[in-house]
Amino acid sequence: MLNLFAKALLRLSKHIDLPHRWSWRIGILDELAFWDGHIARSYRSVNGMALSEEGRFRTDPGTPLQEELQTLVAHVEDPVVKILDVGSGPLTRVGKTIPGKLVELTATDPLAQAYMRLCRKHGVTPLVPPLKYDAEELTLHFPPETFHLACANNCLDHAYDPPKAISGMVELVKPGCHVYLRHEVNVADGAGFVGMHQWNFHMAPNGDFLISDRKREVNMCDLLRGRAEVNSRIENGFIINIIRKR
Repeated sequence: MLNLFAKALLRLSKHIDLPHRWSWRIGILDELAFWDGHIARSYRSVNGMALSEEGRFRTDPGTPLQEELQTLVAHVEDPVVKILDVGSGPLTRVGKTIPGKLVELTATDPLAQAYMRLCRKHGVTPLVPPLKYDAEELTLHFPPETFHLACANNCLDHAYDPPKAISGMVELVKPGCHVYLRHEVNVADGAGFVGMHQWNFHMAPNGDFLISDRKREVNMCDLLRGRAEVNSRIENGFIINIIRKR
């Protein structure tokens, strides 16, 4: 539960256009309060009750890589498929197995240490403990062209500079490989620009992938032009972007 001071800070971020890093740090309190309850409810067995479907998926080492992600790495000839999950949360939702291949999954999240404290509190052990890296600084921690696939699921709209984070993800995948993004459409508008919710992900009428805050709009197709091809679609309230590195 958030204390009164934390709640006041969240209300402040709604009405005052603070620097993104300030709003992001204010929102951390709310984010951790959510995960404290969610880990307890979904990722552990309580009083002999079975795990939720989400809990089973995230804690089972045999879960297959999601079908759409498998199609994005089908061309990979290497025996080990290297996947980066950006903003993974405490337990990555990316599947762990591919028929005939080994999966080397790396998870990163700027709140990794806090998440691990919550996992220990509730007796949950992540299969892939996340590394404490900001999404915007990943190129400082990994060499270019390290991964066959980089993913981000419903998290970069919480970042303080998502265009920079996505550009870095493109740098980290190998030529001909993909970045896969899935985010709720215009979540900042829906949340009233509270805390971490400072960015809208949406799609232009011509299909271009757009990211905007209260003041500016970034066309990711323009930003990545010459480096990557961007294909976007709207599905069940989420914008899905598949970015193929040239």
